[in-house]
Amino acid sequence: MQKGGIEPNYDIPKFKYTFNQQRKSWVGILYPYADYFFTIIKLPFEEYQYSGNSHYIKYNVYNESEKTEQFGHLQSKGKMNYNIFGGAVYLLHKKFSNVDLYKYCDPTGDIDIQLYPPKLNTTSVIEKDYYVYINFLNNNGIICEFWDHFTSWIYEKIVNNVQQYQSILNNIPGIVDFDINDYSDIQEKYKSEKMGYKVQALGKIYVVAFFDDKMFRIQCVCKVIEKDIEIIDHFIEFIIGIEHENPEFSPLDEYYKISTPPTLTIGGLNYNIQDYGGLIRHNISAYISRRGVYGQSNEKENIHKSINHIARLFYLFELFYQNQSLVDFKYIVIVGSPSITDIPYKIIPYMYYYKIVNNNFYTIQVDTKFFLTAYLELIKKTLSYSSFIRIYPNYFPKPEPDLKTIHDEFITKLFNDDLFLPEHILTATYTIGGRKSCKKKSTKRRQKKRRRRTNKRRY
Repeated sequence: MQKGGIEPNYDIPKFKYTFNQQRKSWVGILYPYADYFFTIIKLPFEEYQYSGNSHYIKYNVYNESEKTEQFGHLQSKGKMNYNIFGGAVYLLHKKFSNVDLYKYCDPTGDIDIQLYPPKLNTTSVIEKDYYVYINFLNNNGIICEFWDHFTSWIYEKIVNNVQQYQSILNNIPGIVDFDINDYSDIQEKYKSEKMGYKVQALGKIYVVAFFDDKMFRIQCVCKVIEKDIEIIDHFIEFIIGIEHENPEFSPLDEYYKISTPPTLTIGGLNYNIQDYGGLIRHNISAYISRRGVYGQSNEKENIHKSINHIARLFYLFELFYQNQSLVDFKYIVIVGSPSITDIPYKIIPYMYYYKIVNNNFYTIQVDTKFFLTAYLELIKKTLSYSSFIRIYPNYFPKPEPDLKTIHDEFITKLFNDDLFLPEHILTATYTIGGRKSCKKKSTKRRQKKRRRRTNKRRY
């Protein structure tokens, strides 16, 4: 019998390709409370202002050795902003019910929010050819005044919000008391107040803030126990990028600009989520970095991470397809665009997904050309389409097949076990000029390719 939570237990999606028992326990215990977590992350971001003295760095753009630490008055100009990037598809699923997220994905168990401080001005005169930025730590190794003010303000707001739901969170079945020193994500060298470290226990929940070289993190952390499984992890994380010399994260830089992300209104609350192009980019780049797990000895324990990235990609494109008023397609990116891959101009030929046949789990290769052709109607509306076809002029079939038919075939094959193809490859059959063309390698070609790979390994 359920003791709490907004999402009913029977709505917890079944895990299709997650075999990691710790992850399944973590998500199963916390998932019913996801809507509480999304309420906790609502902060009065628009209220934040800064006006005060702070250390910052000035250096000559042509001579980095000419770098000095300055101390002067800084003033915020405009508002701070945020976007939700981990958990964004959960909100999209709550907003748009005509595409089932969990038909594609396994559920996940945390929310990630990127914070952008307001742009800052300094009253000091900065000469031409000089650049200014704010080091997180000053020359004495102490958090500088602006970052201390900004991170403390955010931290206190999060603590206040958690306190409002403390009785609910502390009574989640499976959450237990623990010692925050057992949490391994925080390096001992950063557990110092002078570096911005903060920790507060709110019953069984801890709110922690800590520095880790390139980011500052504020997290809500708990411990769950299910049978003999114990996990200490965060279920909410705010991230502040502090790569000082990167204009994207440097609020004193003249080019620093806070973009306006898409906003979803759910239950009377507004949520900023990562822009749709960014969601696609990050899922593809994360997939590229994690696809090496396939075939490894720990494949089953970690395969959910890689598959979920591709699953969310497929979900997002279908969501756009079914809700074409949702987004400005000009800013959607194409898989294989130069900004996507780790090898510029090289498209990913196949993307690994999953298939369950007769209760057996398989990974399958989805032909990227099949996927992109299925959504070509949308892709042609993007700004990146023209550059894409310059690089790959013969990529899409000519003459163009019936795109709705191809789309429907893609969806059917993706979820129909009876259409599971030999060698675990999901490809398309196009009707072009009255004849069918199926992209399928011959047995001899496959054997020859295997021999080539084997020969390469020998040397």
